[in-house]
This record gives sequence, structure tokens and C-alpha cells, in this order.
Amino acid sequence: MVKVLLIDDKSDELQKAREAAERKGWESVVCDVSVRGPGHCNNCDWIDMVEDVDCVATDLMWDHNNRGEKPMGLCVVIHALSRGKPVVICTNRQDFANGHHGEAIGFIYDGYYTSTRTDPFGWEEGKDWDRAMEYLAKQMS
Repeated sequence: MVKVLLIDDKSDELQKAREAAERKGWESVVCDVSVRGPGHCNNCDWIDMVEDVDCVATDLMWDHNNRGEKPMGLCVVIHALSRGKPVVICTNRQDFANGHHGEAIGFIYDGYYTSTRTDPFGWEEGKDWDRAMEYLAKQMS
């Protein structure tokens, strides 16, 4: 059975992601990066969690230390790819286009993703977790 790591800072999005993984018949490992404190997900936990899964679907904009949102999902992408794990970014289209995350997301999307001639990772702008799971399934086949 495929094991997928799901990372987001919103519990409703994590629930949607879990349901999408279940529809694929996959096991979910959830990392709620909004939770802080001992025994909860923080910067170190997701690093270890990547080692024990087959693939990763992550939000892009969150910050593990409450100093304001940063594109921490990019760190997840880099780490997962360095471990040979397929990964897809799930982020909000509205944040990309005109929202408060536009600048941070734009430099990644325009500066790298659309400039490469390869498909190093997936990009799902609509937080469509079903499409994100489809991307991961294709990458693993």
C-alpha cells in the first residue's frame, strides 16, 4: 500500500487530503504544521516523516516558528526530492494570483517551475487534493 505524507496548516485541508488519499486506497501520514509544542509536528518531524513514506503532498505557505508565513513547503520539496520521493505542492490559486502569498509563491512558480524543461515536482494551484494524488500516482508508476 502506498503511504503518502500530507502537510498543511489548515485542518480542513488536511481532512480533504486524507479523503483524497483514501479514495486512492493509500495510507495517510498527516503532519499538521499549525500545531506547536512537544510531541507535535514541527520542522524536525516532517524531515523524519519523509523517510517513512512513498510520496509527499505539501502546502507551500506555512512557517514552523510563528514568525510569519514563509514558503516552508519548498524545504519539504527539496528534502523529498533529495530522497527520491515524488512530491506535489498544493497551494491556493487565489494566494498565487493576487493574494497575500503572491510574491513568495510567484518567485518559485515563475522563477523555477515554469522555466524548467522537466517536471521535477507537481504543482496544484487549486488545492485539488484528488489531482495531487493523481500526479503522485503517475510519478510512481
